[in-house]
Amino acid sequence: MPAQVTDDELLPLLAVMEEFRVLQEEVPVRAVVAFLYVATHNPCLMTDLQRDLKMHSSSASRCTDMLCAVNRLDKPGLNLVKKEKDHLMATRTILSLTPRGESFAASIKRTLY
Repeated sequence: MPAQVTDDELLPLLAVMEEFRVLQEEVPVRAVVAFLYVATHNPCLMTDLQRDLKMHSSSASRCTDMLCAVNRLDKPGLNLVKKEKDHLMATRTILSLTPRGESFAASIKRTLY
């Protein structure tokens, strides 16, 4: 017998978190937040993500690597975000949604709204 829902206003947020779990069973919350940042600031700079989310560069790099097509261990990633070097300033990294990331962001919006 399923547990009784006591706060149905939070159910859409629970559904969004389940959408992330469908992509990968254990997605760190920081990676979820990084994806949502990129989705709401598309495209954006890695340094802006680090500053605004108060993430160290190593943590931001790990989280965004997980969101890319290939993670830092050269294994398949979630393919939601693309990292590119800024051609005007090689030390800057530009983050943007992939087509799959755009579709996933749209799915989240449909769930929430």
